[in-house]
Amino acid sequence: MSAKPMAGSLICLTYCICFLLTFSVLISGCTSFSQDQQVMALDENILKKARAGDVEAQYNLARMLDKGIRNDDGLLVSNIPEAVEWYKKAAEQGHAEAQCNLGLILYKGIGISVNQSEAIKWFRKSAEQGVPEAQHNLGLMLYKGEATPVNKTEAAEWFKKAAEQGHAKAQYNLGFMQYTGDGIPINTTEATEWFRKSAEQGHSEAQYRMGNILYNGYTTQAKAEAAEWYRKAAEQTHVIAQYNLALILYKGDGVPVDKAEAAEWYEKAAKHGHTKAQYNLALMLEHGDGITADAVEAKKWFDKAKEQ
Repeated sequence: MSAKPMAGSLICLTYCICFLLTFSVLISGCTSFSQDQQVMALDENILKKARAGDVEAQYNLARMLDKGIRNDDGLLVSNIPEAVEWYKKAAEQGHAEAQCNLGLILYKGIGISVNQSEAIKWFRKSAEQGVPEAQHNLGLMLYKGEATPVNKTEAAEWFKKAAEQGHAKAQYNLGFMQYTGDGIPINTTEATEWFRKSAEQGHSEAQYRMGNILYNGYTTQAKAEAAEWYRKAAEQTHVIAQYNLALILYKGDGVPVDKAEAAEWYEKAAKHGHTKAQYNLALMLEHGDGITADAVEAKKWFDKAKEQ
């Protein structure tokens, strides 16, 4: 009897604390600094003003040293330790973006030793001045208990402040905490709104979560929208979203059946090691189910699935 690709329900409603990984892009919006400024040769006037205590000059000089100054050979050369000195001078004068950037360097140990205690101090000072990246970063440190006792209630408060300013990762993190009741009361309605706001800004994990929520709305219209969100996440190489999209396309669940495209998404997920995608793709190849049969390729994917 011919086997058919698995048609079971979507398997992706397990919520892990994957949002902690978003800490890798803390500084994305900390500062506005033009490309011309980043690559210019050191302006003696900026240096003179910085030495005289001009806070904006100190900050701009720090950014130039951080991002790189052109040397005589036209190459960008950075000097992080010196950048830290100028960030600190500006930060001590209350420059919010300098405080955020200084916190990031201290947190990650970029060119200097890691110092999370100092990092959280500067993130807090910057956050209190309304910098959304600093608010998000402070929230993460409070959530994880880095250089401070775990305080998820306060973490959620800082995530909300950043989220209300449009910070996509904070919107996702707040939604995650509200949806799962992680340290704060469950509020799935508000969580869904934060997921949607984050998803609309291109956050792949939020797009995937929106897909999950809508798919389980059970209506054809909701499932069609779920497929759209899965597709957006899948196009950003979200592996489980790729698998879910393939399942929906194969079954025609809220969308027209398209087994050829389903196979394409199974293959993308399979190449990233998704076992069920490997198995489903193998079955489709073995039986020519919507695609050209290929016994050799089918065996390859069956073997990969068995290896896991």
